[in-house]
Amino acid sequence: MSTATAAARYGDYQMRLAQWSDVQDHLTFMYQTVLGYAEPAVLEMGVRTGNSTAALLAGVTATGGVLWSVDPAEVQVPHEWQDDPAWHFVHASDLDPEVAAALPGQCDVLFIDTMHTYDHTLAELRLWMPRVRPGGTALFHDTHAAVPGVGDPGYPCGGVSDALDTWCAETGNTWENRTGSYGLGVVRF
Repeated sequence: MSTATAAARYGDYQMRLAQWSDVQDHLTFMYQTVLGYAEPAVLEMGVRTGNSTAALLAGVTATGGVLWSVDPAEVQVPHEWQDDPAWHFVHASDLDPEVAAALPGQCDVLFIDTMHTYDHTLAELRLWMPRVRPGGTALFHDTHAAVPGVGDPGYPCGGVSDALDTWCAETGNTWENRTGSYGLGVVRF
């Protein structure tokens, strides 16, 4: 990876840190999580405007890793990302069996920020969590369901946190919650 590309990806990440987004409070943690691995394989489910993608992509660029991102919607990201060999985008549902077959069988970091419903999140947990290597980390945005007219309630509630509770009960794992920006669930392996 060229120094110019690494600087550009870090610049994208820094720009997004300075702008409000629903994941803003977690971008530094996400970036630093990726930096904790040498040449990490990172899987991201849900891209939208690329705020989380910018943090993850800056991290893999700095460490010689690769990021695979999946989203069924049209994403709004810088055009130059499309040509970056450290980023692979798949325009499809993350629960599509063909997508699951095409993505790496193991990853160091998994990030999920998709539909936020209990059933969808539980299906994602069951499909993607077995791919996280021992020593890896899984991150889940929106563990604090937004309250209409109020925003982030500041405590775990809603489909994502309920699905994490169910999955942890099934597997004997635990998750921790990071507050701010609608919450971030963290599972360490």
